[in-house]
Amino acid sequence: MISVGCSDAARPENLEPLIELQPATEITRTEALVTAHVRNRGTGRLSYVDFYYGEEGQVTCQSPKEESVESVLTLHLNGLKPGTTYKCYAQGGTSTATLRSQTISFTTLPNEKPVVSPPVALSAGPIGIIVEFEIVEDGGEPVLTAGCDVTDASTLETVRIHLSEDCLTLRKHRLHITGLVPMTGYVITPFASNSLGEAKGESLEYTTKNTILLTEAGTLHELFAGATSIDLSCLTISGCMNGDDFRFLRHLLGGSESFDG
Repeated sequence: MISVGCSDAARPENLEPLIELQPATEITRTEALVTAHVRNRGTGRLSYVDFYYGEEGQVTCQSPKEESVESVLTLHLNGLKPGTTYKCYAQGGTSTATLRSQTISFTTLPNEKPVVSPPVALSAGPIGIIVEFEIVEDGGEPVLTAGCDVTDASTLETVRIHLSEDCLTLRKHRLHITGLVPMTGYVITPFASNSLGEAKGESLEYTTKNTILLTEAGTLHELFAGATSIDLSCLTISGCMNGDDFRFLRHLLGGSESFDG
C-alpha cells in the first residue's frame, strides 16, 4: 500500500469574496446606519454592493455613495418609521457570481412625549413676570399644547397659561404671566404635549416683590398687563428703560402719560 499526503497545499485562487453585515448603529426614530465589510479571499472582486432593507414582506434597494467597492461600505438609512423593526442584508456581485450577506434586524426608537427646557426669567415685577422656555423635542409627533403652570406656593392653586396654537414649534418661546399677587411665592412649570401624552420641565421658583427687573427696554407695560394702577409705597426698577417705560410708569402712579407740564 502506498500513501501520499500533502502538508502544505496551495490556497485556492477562485474563492469568492465574503460580505459581512455589521449590527446597525446610530439608530434613531427615523434613521439608522448600516455597515458592510467586504473580505477578499481570492482573485475575485466585487463590482457592486447594494443594501436591501424593509419591514416584513417589503424590500427597498439602495446603493452606497462610494463609487468603488472598498473593504468597508456604509449606508445611512433615513425616512424610517418610528418603533418599527426592519430587516437588512447586503448583496453584491463579481463577474461570475452574486453574493449575499447574512440578514440583520434592528428596531427604530419609538415616538415619545415632547421635551421642554427649564424656564428662565427675563423680566419680573410685583404682579407679573416674563419667562422664556424652549420646546426642545416634539417626540416625533406634532405638539398639541404648550405653556406654563403657575402655582401659588402657599395655596397650591394652579393656573395654566397656554401658548397660542401658531407658536407650537421647536424654538424658544416667551410667556407673559400677569395678575400675580405682590409679595407671594410662585412655582412656574413649563409643559408640552402631543398625542402620546404630556411632559413637564424643571420648575422656576419666583417671589413677587417691589423690585422690577427689565432686560429689554419698552417692556414695562407687559409686566402690568390688565392693571390700571398700583398701590406701592416703594418701587425699584433695574435694567434698560426708554421713554415708553417712563410714560407707562407715570400712568401707573396716577399721573398723565404725557411729559408736558
